[in-house]
Amino acid sequence: MDIYISINFHSHLDNICCKALKMLGFIKRICNEFKLTSSIKTLYCAYVRSILEYGAVVWDPSTSCGKDQIERVQRKFLNYVAFILSIDHPPHDYTPILNKLGISSLVDRRKDANLKFLRLLIDGCIDSPVLLSMINFKVPFSAVRQIYPFFIPKCNTNYSENQPILRMMRMANSDPSFL
Repeated sequence: MDIYISINFHSHLDNICCKALKMLGFIKRICNEFKLTSSIKTLYCAYVRSILEYGAVVWDPSTSCGKDQIERVQRKFLNYVAFILSIDHPPHDYTPILNKLGISSLVDRRKDANLKFLRLLIDGCIDSPVLLSMINFKVPFSAVRQIYPFFIPKCNTNYSENQPILRMMRMANSDPSFL
């Protein structure tokens, strides 16, 4: 699988969503007679979600349009599962299905992956001096009330603001459990 690198990842998002939807269609055709939650969930996680999450630390979309494009694939799967397994849920509310299957939204999974990558980079489990040098630790001069572990420089454009390392540092600053 390739990650198409450019200033934005629109073509990459289109490509992975198309590929994931094709795989989801294949799984739907196979699973028509399945009634076990675990088998349908396993097929989805192995063949569809893995496509949607490959390299997500690099290309995690910053726009709501990009996030919705990826979540649309999971919502189609959840709709299918609700129909096959007769799970009652209010229209456009997929939390009962997510809870029944024991999976989380793709946005939450990408956030966890970003924070895990940053933690592994800081702990030295990922050996990349170039990436480690891009992290700006915030060292306060005196005792302050707000404790943020990272200094995030001012950015002039949305593209520079959503660079992977800056995005991860911003997520870590907003997540109190990261400290």
